[in-house]
Amino acid sequence: LPISKTVTPTTDTAIDLLKEISVDGGLTWKDAKDDTSAPVKVFPAGALYRITVQNNGGTTLTGILVNDSTLGIVDYVVADLAPGEFIVITDGDIAKLDVVEVCNKSGSFLNSATVAAVTTVTNTPVQASDTAVLVCIGKPGISIVKEIRANPTDVWSDDITAPQEYPSDAEYRITVK
Repeated sequence: LPISKTVTPTTDTAIDLLKEISVDGGLTWKDAKDDTSAPVKVFPAGALYRITVQNNGGTTLTGILVNDSTLGIVDYVVADLAPGEFIVITDGDIAKLDVVEVCNKSGSFLNSATVAAVTTVTNTPVQASDTAVLVCIGKPGISIVKEIRANPTDVWSDDITAPQEYPSDAEYRITVK
């Protein structure tokens, strides 16, 4: 898929990188720049990433290298891109873009990729980077405990069979976590 903006190639040199994340097996993709746009997953969980590299300049780019230190991608070589051309890199191209357990504790997880290249005309270097964010949360849970004590000096007990005569001055407390 192309980067979501219209580009008119010029004589300028420019490269763009878009890193997206999917937490539903690649059905939907998000350009998650921060916690508010990031997908939320209950851990443990994995994620798929894809990287789109586009030549937004007016001259062909060569020596294109993609790196992602978090995922362990080092100097992945991309074919030369003519002005306006783009390539989408998926887990079919780089297996490390399919992360089985990226979500292993609560928090926000940032993952950045970079691309660098040079123009074929002037050997001018160009580069770009983009970040994908994933928010991980623990499994939601709730518990409730009802306790009783017959006298203010007694220890609280959640034994529901505690014998009490009617009427009683028993105290109850309920704890919700």
